[in-house]
Amino acid sequence: MPIYDKSCSKIRSLLFLCFLVAVSAMKDASAGLADPHYSVQVGDVEIVNDGTNNAIYVRGVFTPALPCPIQGFVYFAADAFEKEMTSMIVTAKATGRTLTYTHSYCLSSGASSGYSRGNGVVLQ
Repeated sequence: MPIYDKSCSKIRSLLFLCFLVAVSAMKDASAGLADPHYSVQVGDVEIVNDGTNNAIYVRGVFTPALPCPIQGFVYFAADAFEKEMTSMIVTAKATGRTLTYTHSYCLSSGASSGYSRGNGVVLQ
C-alpha cells in the first residue's frame, strides 16, 4: 500500500472545501444577527418611579425607524451604568446632540411593552 493515496487526497480536498463553504455560510448568517445601531434625536424623556416600574423611557426620532411599535427605548434603575446613561440622555436632550443606540429586541409584555431594549448608548 502506498504512503500517498490519490483517492484519500481527493476526499480530504472535498471535505476541506465543504468546511470552507460551511464557515462562509455561518459567517453570512451571523452577520444578520448583530445588534443594529440607530441614530437618535432625543424627544421626550419620562422617568417613572412608582416602586414597581422604576424606569426611564426615551422617545425620539430614530434613524432608521425602530422595529418596535413605540419609537423609544427603556432602561431600568437596576440596569448597569444607569447613572451614566441618564447623564448622556439628559446631555443629548439639553444640547440637541444625537445618540447612537444599539437595539436588541422589542418588549412584548408588561408596562414597557412596545419599547426597545438595547445594550448601548453613545453620545455623538
